Amino acid sequence: MTPRSLPILMPRTSEQRYSCHGCAGCCRDFTVQLRADDIAKLNKQKWEQSLGQSPIVEFRGRKWLRQREDGACVFLEDDGRCRIHAEFGLENKPLACQMFPFVLVPREKGIQVALSYACPSMINNRGADIASHTEEVRRMARLLPELEQARTRPVLLNSRLSASRQEEDAVARAFELLLGRVDLPMSQRLDGAAWLTSMLRQARLDNVRDQRLRDLLDWLVQTFEEEIDATGPGIATPRRMKVLRQVVFAHVEDVKVGAVTGRGIGGLAIRQFWRHHLFGRGRGVTPAIARTWPQEIRFDAVDRVEPATEVGELRAIDAVLLRYLRSRILAGRAWGPGYYDLPIITGLEALWTMTAATGWLARLHAGAHSRSELTAADVEAALLRTDRAAGRAPWLGSRGERLRLAWLAEAGGIRSLLHAMRFTDETLEDDEAEAGDSPDVAAN
Repeated sequence: MTPRSLPILMPRTSEQRYSCHGCAGCCRDFTVQLRADDIAKLNKQKWEQSLGQSPIVEFRGRKWLRQREDGACVFLEDDGRCRIHAEFGLENKPLACQMFPFVLVPREKGIQVALSYACPSMINNRGADIASHTEEVRRMARLLPELEQARTRPVLLNSRLSASRQEEDAVARAFELLLGRVDLPMSQRLDGAAWLTSMLRQARLDNVRDQRLRDLLDWLVQTFEEEIDATGPGIATPRRMKVLRQVVFAHVEDVKVGAVTGRGIGGLAIRQFWRHHLFGRGRGVTPAIARTWPQEIRFDAVDRVEPATEVGELRAIDAVLLRYLRSRILAGRAWGPGYYDLPIITGLEALWTMTAATGWLARLHAGAHSRSELTAADVEAALLRTDRAAGRAPWLGSRGERLRLAWLAEAGGIRSLLHAMRFTDETLEDDEAEAGDSPDVAAN
């Protein structure tokens, strides 16, 4: 089967909508690696004459789209339009630019379409039904022949066992059901999700395969409320909080190719080491997060911000987190080829740890705006930063990061961080939950 005929599997999240609204956030924020076809198109368009410099820069043997000093793409016009798009049309832009915010994940049965929440229109759920983009995604998938080769890579259940498609689907279904319990507060569902992941890590799965694994997951999902009430989330110790801040750094550190080529890799390494140290220490003023974020924010601002309690904010935060987490899990963007080839259990641990990091960053954003409680705007701003690294920052799939996740997973560390960084602190009344958006929970 060729990429031209591979089935396109659109996300199974009917509540998600998206259309591009021309905010140009991606053009101001992302570093674009170029493919050979992209380079050929750019050369044919003869930009060097009109720009006065080549639009392509090279770093460590790879070619990238040139950025200005402020990090914006060299082709971004003052009105927010792309100059390539304006003069040559959408299909003559680099493929990465055309594809965003869609992410293509090779799966056994076809190409799974995942979604990036580093796009304001995606995170704000604005636009057309996701299914309306199917043909456009199909066109772009035809330009990626390597997707067919990647479909043969196995997905691991843990560090030793390969997962069958039935087992992968069973895991996704279990967490979809758990997170879909809209009668429970999000903090309880996240605690349950971290607890369920820890049960999978501790279980001897060699003889619990396929239908037996599904039966085990069904039983754990049915009993998770009693179990988390009995065990409790534990305490987020100072050492765990230090590691969480380092996870935040790993998700917000943004290396611009222009800065590296201009100042040298040695200087960059020193600056990154120092920023990592500052995040771990957690005192004084935080290093800059991003150009669009407030500057001169103090670390202790995080400690003063409480979870959201206002009903409107509760429901808005619940809705965006539920859409995001379901999208990551159902589209395979939490493990395997969709996330640094991590085993399913390790990928889930990374997802819950990233969620806690989002809670920390949301508090920093709220503190910078003198808010005493989280709002949906704080959570969305934090998620825009943390998710932009998911799948784009190779260090998040490194051995060091896996060791950090393994350490946090010991003795309920991830549960304690999720509790400390919980987003909301009030249970929605039954009639409020019913009035809210309810997910399409799998029936089988």
